[in-house]
This record gives sequence, structure tokens and C-alpha cells, in this order.
Amino acid sequence: MKTSEKVGFLKPNNEIDYMPYYDMFEYCKMKVEQYISLNSCNRIKFENFKSEYTYFPPYLDFVIFEMGYIQIQPFLQEGYYGYGLDDSYYITQADSPDYQKIRNSNGAFYFLRGNDSNYQINAGSIVENGMIDINGNILHLFSDGDIDSNAWGHPGLSCMVINQYISRYKQIYEAYKQYLDETNVNMYTMFLVSNLAFGQVSTRRSHSCVILNPNCFTKSQIQSAYAIQEYYGSSILPCGSKDEQNKKNTKKLIYTIWGDKIEN
Repeated sequence: MKTSEKVGFLKPNNEIDYMPYYDMFEYCKMKVEQYISLNSCNRIKFENFKSEYTYFPPYLDFVIFEMGYIQIQPFLQEGYYGYGLDDSYYITQADSPDYQKIRNSNGAFYFLRGNDSNYQINAGSIVENGMIDINGNILHLFSDGDIDSNAWGHPGLSCMVINQYISRYKQIYEAYKQYLDETNVNMYTMFLVSNLAFGQVSTRRSHSCVILNPNCFTKSQIQSAYAIQEYYGSSILPCGSKDEQNKKNTKKLIYTIWGDKIEN
């Protein structure tokens, strides 16, 4: 898989702003602040949008979905662009950054914007397919059961989560870049499990399991996993070996997001 670090945003006027991936959050926050300073209608529009976000900050999604910016090289995929339409974030290929051509193209795959309701983000629920963070919060797959072939299942959910984190935290971006360099393949969900200690929940006709990182997990995460196991009969499986250096690295990355939450 070809990767590119030349990332940024293509604006509706066809201008491009390039920046390091991990500066995107501050860039989007600045653009939103400029936008809402123009008039009260813009401010109300953002406040309504923001009210749907308590898990992730709203800035990246607002710039993409409401201001119409196109993300260049999302997840470092060379030649790809990400744009928002209605509630869906579409990924498409293009030879060159042309705003109208990209917006009018058919996305190769998509996932939903990262507000609370799209992924039913909360603690203590029983999820059929999704992810569990270290606080025990559940992020549901937006399409359980027979997943739409264009809605990218666990990888799509993981893409949404990764995009939020690597656009905000330099340490997580660097870990993601190293992961791509070492594996030469983008297994998005496994990056979340191995590096950010998310748990993966999969329930299908042939199997049902919860995959956890054996290096880093919390009591809250285990409680959520056991609740799912009891309801679905899921197996709880480890992903990766108990390596002390990996555990230290993962704990550092987790700390950037949640602070000191590791209990084991």
C-alpha cells in the first residue's frame, strides 16, 4: 500500500492547505472559530452540530461535513480523498485535487461521521459488532449483521476513530506511521487493538468473540467484555503477546487520550 505524508485540505475554492497530519485538529478548530465569528447564524449552526458530540471533538467533522472541505490523503493513503455527504464520509481516488470532480465521484467506501448517535457511543451496552475503549465505552458498528458492501465494517469504524486521533495527537500519528512502515498493510482495527488497547467485538454466524490487548486493559473494559460474553456466548481472546516494551508504548499512547487509566 502506497502512503503519503502530504496531507491537508482541499477547500471549495480549490485552494489547498497542507500541514502535518497531527496539526489538522488545531487547523480545523481555527477554521471553525473563524466561521462562527462571522455571524450569529454560523454560531448557532455550530452549536447545534457540537451538541451531538461528547466523545469526539466536533471540529474535524464540522470542517468536512458543514464547511465542505475535502481531506487529502486520509489515513496516509496516496491518491485518495475524503469528503462528507449527508451523514457519510466517502473515500475516493483521484489523479489530481479537483474539488468538483472529487465531490461528484463515487466513493470507493464510506463510514459515518463520528457523532455519538451514529455509533451509539456509551458505556454498559451490549454490542453485536464494534469496539470497546479502555473506559468500557462501546462504539457500535453502524451496520450490524449483513454489512453493506460499501460500508466498510470494522475497518470503517476504525478509520473514523484513527482519523480523529492522528489528526490531534503527534505521538499517535507517529505510532500509526511506524505501524504502516513495519506492516506494509493498513489493518486499521488491529492498530487500535495493539496500540490504543481497544477491544474488538465480532458476532457472526460462524463465530462470536471479543479480542482484547493482553498488555493493557482496564476493569471497565473487562466488565463490558464479560457482559457481551454472557449475552452472546462470545469467546474472549488475546491479541498479541505480553511484551513489556509494547505495554509501555501502548500506555504512553493511551495516556495522551485518557490520562492514567490502566489498572492492570
